[in-house]
Amino acid sequence: MLAAQAKVAASAGRLNEARDLTNRAVEVSRQFGFTDQSAYFTAEAAAYEAAFGNEQRSRELAIAALEIARSRDTMPYAAAILARAGAVEQAEALLEELMERFPDDTVINKVQAPIARAAIALQQQDPQRAVKLLESTIPYQRGRLWAIYLRGLAYLMATEPTKAMAEFLKLQDLSSVQPALPVHTLTHLGMARASAAMGNTQAARQAYDAFLERLKNGDEGIPLVTEARAELARLP
Repeated sequence: MLAAQAKVAASAGRLNEARDLTNRAVEVSRQFGFTDQSAYFTAEAAAYEAAFGNEQRSRELAIAALEIARSRDTMPYAAAILARAGAVEQAEALLEELMERFPDDTVINKVQAPIARAAIALQQQDPQRAVKLLESTIPYQRGRLWAIYLRGLAYLMATEPTKAMAEFLKLQDLSSVQPALPVHTLTHLGMARASAAMGNTQAARQAYDAFLERLKNGDEGIPLVTEARAELARLP
């Protein structure tokens, strides 16, 4: 329950509240001896921070999650977060360890590791490689929405906004799937950026407004919100 509430808070940009709820969820899990769950909740918190541009905090939390437990679920999650935060070497080392420990795990091989490797490719400014890596996730992506989001980011980086918009529209169509995930908030920003790149200023404004509306009660100083406001102000 606490972890679910943290997701809801994070999606609305209430990151301080999400941090408090996550800390409580981690402590409860520890008290009951659920070490892997504690690690996973910590990795989730790292993902929230990464999603909204708090790179240093996300990196610290990803490392903290691994210190709690280097589990099958936490390791690929942490690798993707570390990659998004710029710690590419750490992410690559973690993936190497993951594949050594779980060489025959289908979900790791087809979904989790490719997502993390795609995050590395984006950090290395290689969007075409990211798209290629994410191909194996397609049969599973309804339950792995971040794969769709990363593909959208890759197409934006590759200056293919029409393809990027198609990915963000997929996410919009899946808004009822895990509705508390922050990715649903980020989808509006992706659509805004894709619309702006296609020259559709009206649609871009609407999407930026939708993104900022979802975060209107969020914390002050969220990096991604600052970026979005600046981008909106620059629209013709």
